[in-house]
Amino acid sequence: MNPKATIAVHAVKEMGLQVALATNPIFPEVATESRIRWAGLKPEDFRMQLCWFFV
Repeated sequence: MNPKATIAVHAVKEMGLQVALATNPIFPEVATESRIRWAGLKPEDFRMQLCWFFV
């Protein structure tokens, strides 16, 4: 977990910008959401999350 990542995501959102998460397409959505939570964030912090479903 990198606390700077959480700060960065929240700072970008506070600027009114949208945040998307692009990750390795081999991970299913449930794994991507788990990794987001592990990083100290919530799936709702991202406007879009790209996972194997979109490939």
